[in-house]
Amino acid sequence: MKTNYNNFLVFVFSLIPGAGYMYLGLMQKGLEAMLLFWASVTIFTWIGLPQFGAMISIPLWFYFFFDTYAVRSRLVQGEEVEDKGMLNIIARLGIHKYYYIGIGLMVIGVLALLVNLSHDFSGWFKYGYYFKRYLPSVLLIAGGIFLLSRTRSISSVAEEINSEDQLGEPDGEYHET
Repeated sequence: MKTNYNNFLVFVFSLIPGAGYMYLGLMQKGLEAMLLFWASVTIFTWIGLPQFGAMISIPLWFYFFFDTYAVRSRLVQGEEVEDKGMLNIIARLGIHKYYYIGIGLMVIGVLALLVNLSHDFSGWFKYGYYFKRYLPSVLLIAGGIFLLSRTRSISSVAEEINSEDQLGEPDGEYHET
């Protein structure tokens, strides 16, 4: 990997979330950073909660900006830097990640639904009003419920496997002696 990076270009590219990582050769990390940043802005604006988008995207921007410099200094020192993004960190959490993501989706969906319900009720009978206003909130809540149910089903299967292993039962095969 290249170790001689132009400081001005690192600065310019690090102003755009993810572009600094890409300049340093970390394409997966850069793409994930871009997607996380722009998705937070877009999704929260779409569901009517731009304040939450700002609360998430501004700290993300600062993190990506300064982390680009930290990664650059590690690369200049000759350290090996893995091209893994934030989504790989979430994946290491195990089956409990679905539970927390599901709860987060449900909370965001309920907040968006409450904000959208509090708007002017005079436009309720306009064509497409329900679809544009409430569908994103309902989808977030449904996604949260799906992830919570998936967590419970995965954990129940894991408990059954652990209980069978502790009882010393054979794992589905019959061996005749």
